[in-house]
Amino acid sequence: MRGSVIALIDRIQQHFRRQQRGSRELLPSLVHPSISAAVEATVASRLGCVVTHIESVQVKGDKPDASRRKRKYMRHVLRAGAPVNRELIVFTKTGWHNESEGVERFLAEQSVPEFRAPGFYGRAATVEGDTGIWEYMSHGLPQLMTLSRDDLRRVVRAAAAVNALTPDAVRHVPGLRVGTMYREPVADKLRAALLAEETMLQRDPSLRDALDRFAALEAGALARLASIGDRYFSHQDISGGNVLVGPAPAAVVILDWESAAIAAPGASLRRLERLDAETRLEAAQHYVDCLQAKGMFLEVADVLFVMCTVNVFARLHNGAAQLSHDLKLARKNIRSTLTRAPAYLL
Repeated sequence: MRGSVIALIDRIQQHFRRQQRGSRELLPSLVHPSISAAVEATVASRLGCVVTHIESVQVKGDKPDASRRKRKYMRHVLRAGAPVNRELIVFTKTGWHNESEGVERFLAEQSVPEFRAPGFYGRAATVEGDTGIWEYMSHGLPQLMTLSRDDLRRVVRAAAAVNALTPDAVRHVPGLRVGTMYREPVADKLRAALLAEETMLQRDPSLRDALDRFAALEAGALARLASIGDRYFSHQDISGGNVLVGPAPAAVVILDWESAAIAAPGASLRRLERLDAETRLEAAQHYVDCLQAKGMFLEVADVLFVMCTVNVFARLHNGAAQLSHDLKLARKNIRSTLTRAPAYLL
């Protein structure tokens, strides 16, 4: 008996010594709950009822974010008790950037015919990092490049409708970011990355000339982007992975608002740069017409310039980063983008 007591005291003393040293030996579950427990507690708090977790399924592969941390995407089935009395399906993403929480809460309260965002339950600190919790949306994820003409116009209208929320977003989202993504010099960064990698320039010496042509146009393109200005509340990353297009007339669903900010008009449509010239022009014109109907006036030429130029800078920034870990994808991004860049930046 005495030996058991001494052993217990020894374990307690070790526990407090670890705490005093700031040791990480304590089990994470003693500090933060599991994802399933956090989902139960957060959803229950939001709905005001007892919530029981039934099952969880990982719905996408782990994906590194900008800081190379792994993210986990999961679907959870819950049972909500009285007075809700129904089954719920929610979605979680770990490694979530919680500075976009204000945007998510703002959007969850909006009701516009052109688009909707998933209901947002909140965020929780879990054993796997900051975790966002949303209503699960089950529609298929389309490829923007293969959308029908009518569905592409619906996506363009959705982007314009987001822009029209600018005054409300500024009023209701504390600390809303201002700035168009990727609007920063990339030529020197790309040149240094190519020189460090070596093989691309050896296999394709013409890349040097293509990069020189881009570098000569870079400052002027950035100056024009700055003159157009950061003017509208924008998603900035509308892509096949962030848009759900169900049968018309259902609203387009836009997911993943971590890049949202006050940005240049047309920035959210940058991925349409990969479409043919006629379709790009039609999309830009439709976007301008939608905003004009809401009392916001733009030049089609400015929208086209922003769409194309921002995507060029995005692909080159990403290509430079990919050279160190995904050479095949980097080659694809850099070669094709440098080839077509002069047509947009002039």
